[in-house]
Formats: sequence, structure tokens, C-alpha cells
Amino acid sequence: MDVDAMRPYRTAERLGEITVPTLLIWGMNDPRVIFARAEEAAAKIANSTLVGFDKCKHAPHMEHPERFNTLVRRFLKEEPLGDEAISDAV
Repeated sequence: MDVDAMRPYRTAERLGEITVPTLLIWGMNDPRVIFARAEEAAAKIANSTLVGFDKCKHAPHMEHPERFNTLVRRFLKEEPLGDEAISDAV
């Protein structure tokens, strides 16, 4: 992989540019991207909410579809997520 060619497409350095409410849903047991990275991302995005799914790896939308869909619906309707939210990054 050509790292220099990919640099313009990297998103990690640009998370602070996000200005809309953002919901991050993460598998707590993700072997690809550890949960600490989700916490770092949430901290960079103003008005973001992070929800971690226990007993979940890289695909919360497939591993826990009902819970995932419920959270996304609530978020889109601007309803409280309740105790689901691990953190509200400000």
C-alpha cells in the first residue's frame, strides 16, 4: 500500500472537522480496531456519542441488529439513548 498516496483519504486526522451530531457504535471485542480508538475518535468529534456493544466484534449492525437499529432510530429521531451511551464527547 502506498501510504503517501492514501494520505488525503485518511480520516483519523480530520475527525475534528465533523460538525453534526455523530453516533459511534463500536464492538467492545473488535479485534481490528480496539475500543480505545473509538474513545479517541469520540473525543475528537464535537457533539458525538459513543456506544459500545459488549460481546461484539467488528460488525455491531450484524451481530446485534435489533439493538443497533433501535439505537440508530432513537439517534435519528433525536430521542435520548438512555443508559446505552457510554460517553457523550463534548
